[in-house]
Amino acid sequence: MCAHFDPDELNWKRLGRESFEFNDLFTEVEGVFYSKDRFKVDSVVTTGSTFIYLMVFYATLVWYLDNVIPSNRGVPKPIFFPLMPSYWFPFLRSKSNSNLSLDLDSLKG
Repeated sequence: MCAHFDPDELNWKRLGRESFEFNDLFTEVEGVFYSKDRFKVDSVVTTGSTFIYLMVFYATLVWYLDNVIPSNRGVPKPIFFPLMPSYWFPFLRSKSNSNLSLDLDSLKG
């Protein structure tokens, strides 16, 4: 399944056929090399869906590790922080933390 873009006709060309077809997106190619090793080339759709899955997986992993591993940006969250309701619904946090806020007018004295 060797293909190239023909700039004269503004179309994708395949060896042995005139042009790409919609069905080619789902075609898997299997074969045997001269050395009798087998190969399999997944379809474009399979490759694209795997790529999107891996992007979501690694983005989630980076988000999680960024919140759990201590760094110079503050106190890390506990390991189980995604399971805490207070993370997803911040308005459920206790009201005792709101008493710690400073009023700048009281500091002017």
